[in-house]
Amino acid sequence: MNYVQPIRVSEKIDAMKVYLKNKRERDYMLFLIGISVGLRIADILKLRKEDVLKSHIDIRKQRQKA
Repeated sequence: MNYVQPIRVSEKIDAMKVYLKNKRERDYMLFLIGISVGLRIADILKLRKEDVLKSHIDIRKQRQKA
């Protein structure tokens, strides 16, 4: 099984921010949210613009279908 490791070096994080900002603003924002709040990517992708503009975000764990 493959494992994903977080980027721990601040220079690499900064380089990724610059790259994504120049490529596509959407991806840049997803990256910033991901490294700032620690949500799973599945939860981040469900967010809408209106959710992010609020003062807080409520995310509730849902039961998985069997």
